[in-house]
Amino acid sequence: KLTPNRYSTASNLGTVYELIGQNDKALYWIEKALRINPSSHNNSEWIHVNILKAKLKSNVWHINSMEIIGTDFGNGAIPKTNLSLKNIEAIKESWLYQLKERISLIESKSDLVINQMIFDLGNTLFLLNQYNSALYKYELALKRGFNSPLLKIRITSAKRYNKMVDINHQGKNI
Repeated sequence: KLTPNRYSTASNLGTVYELIGQNDKALYWIEKALRINPSSHNNSEWIHVNILKAKLKSNVWHINSMEIIGTDFGNGAIPKTNLSLKNIEAIKESWLYQLKERISLIESKSDLVINQMIFDLGNTLFLLNQYNSALYKYELALKRGFNSPLLKIRITSAKRYNKMVDINHQGKNI
């Protein structure tokens, strides 16, 4: 009541409501925070809004990249998208910021939202030719319990591409 238009008040209330499972109230407060400061959380708070909308829509803990970022990375061995490299880089930065925030608040290693985000961060890193980093994120998602046949296929692809990069670098050093 003392600071009704303060960004941190609205965003913190939204986070608390999400943590106690009141996603409708969480969405209200996170959207209010975003109206107060549209560039909040390194321009990544739109992801938080989309996660809450997906949770409310499906009322389950399975959320995919289409719901969170409005695109997916296909079902093939190699992630694909129509996004520009600039947009992929921006999404990578948003994933990193939102993951840092969520992991600091949610202890469960089996949190499907976080694990989907880690998998999709791996996809963005793969698309940015950062194969070793993508592999690390894919393996982290697997270790945390994200069990998907596509994840296992992407791990194999990231290993293959990472190996090709290593071979190319060794050839250049000769």
